[in-house]
Amino acid sequence: GGVKVHAVEVSPVDKAKGVTSITSFEYPTFHIEPPLFVDETHRALMFKIKANVATMAPRLPTQLRGEVRILSHGWYSPSDGCGYRSTYEKHVAKKGNASRHFDQLCPLHVPDGHSFQHFVDGSLPKLVQAYDILRANPKVVFLVVFKDKKFP
Repeated sequence: GGVKVHAVEVSPVDKAKGVTSITSFEYPTFHIEPPLFVDETHRALMFKIKANVATMAPRLPTQLRGEVRILSHGWYSPSDGCGYRSTYEKHVAKKGNASRHFDQLCPLHVPDGHSFQHFVDGSLPKLVQAYDILRANPKVVFLVVFKDKKFP
């Protein structure tokens, strides 16, 4: 099977936090095929490194699920991470002053997401997930975190 996409009923707890809709994504299990090697010496060298072995392992079910949540009067915390370890507790409706206001904001919090490689491997998949939602909301502003020592 392919990607399963479905609307999730917003709980009263989430409604109280300003969540207006939730779209859930579930991806089929996959693993990355190892590269072809010229000889067994190169293969052995690659698989001596634990990180390489872990990269080739099948993904865990928790890594194959994601959600797009829409909040009314949401507040974005740049202290949150990206990916399956993100916490929704840092993205809630909040009253008070903010340094900047947007009618519609889509934070693409991917480390170094402004660079080509990390845009392609991090930000772009998030944009593809949210494609239908973004098409329905053409005025959305994207927030990309840019941290570079050369550019304060």
